[in-house]
Amino acid sequence: MNAPFDSNHTEQRVEGLRSLRAEPFDSLRAEPFDSLRAEPFDSLRAEEAYLFRHSLLRDAAYQLQLPGERARLHSLAFRIMEQLAGGPPPPQTPKDGFGLRSHSTDSFAEELAEHARLAHDPSDPDAAALSAAHRHYLRRAAGHARSHFRNQAAGRLWEQYVQLATGAEKVEALRHAAHAAIMSGRQRVAEAQFEQALAIAREAGDPRLEARVLGDLAGLFNSTGRASQAEQACEQSLAIHRELGNCAAVGIGLGNVALLYLESGRLELAEKTLNDALAIHREVKSRRDQGVALGNLANVYSAARRPEEAEQAYIQALEIHREVGNRHSEGLTLGNSADLYSETGRAAQAERNLELALAIQREVGNRRYEGVFLSNLAVLYGKSGNYAQAGRAFKEALDILREVGDRRSEGTRLCDYALILLSQERFDEARETWREGESTLRQIGAAAALATAMERMRDACGKAGVPAFEGTRC
Repeated sequence: MNAPFDSNHTEQRVEGLRSLRAEPFDSLRAEPFDSLRAEPFDSLRAEEAYLFRHSLLRDAAYQLQLPGERARLHSLAFRIMEQLAGGPPPPQTPKDGFGLRSHSTDSFAEELAEHARLAHDPSDPDAAALSAAHRHYLRRAAGHARSHFRNQAAGRLWEQYVQLATGAEKVEALRHAAHAAIMSGRQRVAEAQFEQALAIAREAGDPRLEARVLGDLAGLFNSTGRASQAEQACEQSLAIHRELGNCAAVGIGLGNVALLYLESGRLELAEKTLNDALAIHREVKSRRDQGVALGNLANVYSAARRPEEAEQAYIQALEIHREVGNRHSEGLTLGNSADLYSETGRAAQAERNLELALAIQREVGNRRYEGVFLSNLAVLYGKSGNYAQAGRAFKEALDILREVGDRRSEGTRLCDYALILLSQERFDEARETWREGESTLRQIGAAAALATAMERMRDACGKAGVPAFEGTRC
């Protein structure tokens, strides 16, 4: 996609092991930064390096230099580092957009950007070149951090780049900063950045950028429990892409709105919309988007209790994710498929897939999905009677979900935890936990998740021989 909703795909499912969860509409597609990790400074002999035993001594020596001399030394350091790291990268072309091909300087891009910034001296004939180098390497550093899943560093660097950019470039930098914020669990920061980007796009009269940011906001609204706002933003984004004749973006937008249909229980409409999206992805030959659409279609089949079709779609989606190197979507699909394996009596396979999914989310630094899949593991532990482990996992997962503002998952998980407490005959704790979870799902309008939770709690209360808890009836 173009981004979360819009620029990155959306893979959904799981609210519980039975839940429906979307792939972060949070990850931007970017060219991989393979970063050849050269070690250009290993050849320096110890006697050629200055060693400061205390940072205060280093700072004092630095401050003793006159400003002009400091700038000259930073300029010298910049040139030497750049050459030792393999020389400057090739010039950027308009075709590159915000995706840059990897280069041997990428591992040192942040240091190069800082030296170029500190080397700037208006009286220097190279001032303009150093200014351009600062911008270029700062952008490369941000991209390099994101491609290595250093989300907090990426967010910080993109925020710095935003201060230097204007127009469309500023909008894209804000979007990148917001996606990095989402990945590290800072949804409020991300929302403010998306809103700023949307205002700039509209002021500039750029409908293409406006549509992309609306798609981003739709994903954020959805993940924070604002379903009606999510659907409105998604439909606005899709309408603009259709008007512009952007087929690839229309396919992505259809996939995004289909996830909203899935979460609200409109399964037939979700299936039709995803099949329309899949047809477009095949037409434009986007393997990555095909994989995402298949994974989401598998979630629809699973929710509709069509396990054979669901399993086949999960397998096909995983093959494509691995083929194109879509690590994040691979993790989501593994985690989503665990529900299917659990419900069809393959608990060991379900647990294995969830452990792999959790490891991938930790690897890529996606805090939200770490919480989602950890809570899914807690459900499995509870089903197998390992209540102590289930309780610990639920508490840790709930802390993460609250931290990142994922109210839908928080509500669903509270309801699941109430079931575990009920099975242990901890009735008062179960009732209070259920009340909190049910109230959360009702507040955010998660109708499908609430209906499933009520049905399961009614059954559990009946088996436990206690009156049905308040809020288990429509």
